[in-house]
Amino acid sequence: MDIKLTNTGDIDFTGGDIQYANGLQAHIADIVIQGKGESKRNVTTGVNASNYLLDNSNGDFLRKIRIELEKEGIKVDAINIKTIQAHYDDNTKY
Repeated sequence: MDIKLTNTGDIDFTGGDIQYANGLQAHIADIVIQGKGESKRNVTTGVNASNYLLDNSNGDFLRKIRIELEKEGIKVDAINIKTIQAHYDDNTKY
């Protein structure tokens, strides 16, 4: 168990006590966002998601995530990229 953080990154003291939570999702997010050398805990782990932002193929990104998570002992049951559907408001002026 890990110490639970609020949405602003502060320690969650709900009810006057430190709250605890399963930290798996936060750990996964850290691995995906950070690049190699950015974590003091393991300098050889990290995906650096920003490198894949303009990539036309998600395959390399998903493969890299799976490899890095499995190096940390996290079993990946399924992985995919969620899509964002959006459009400009006709009244928006740029």
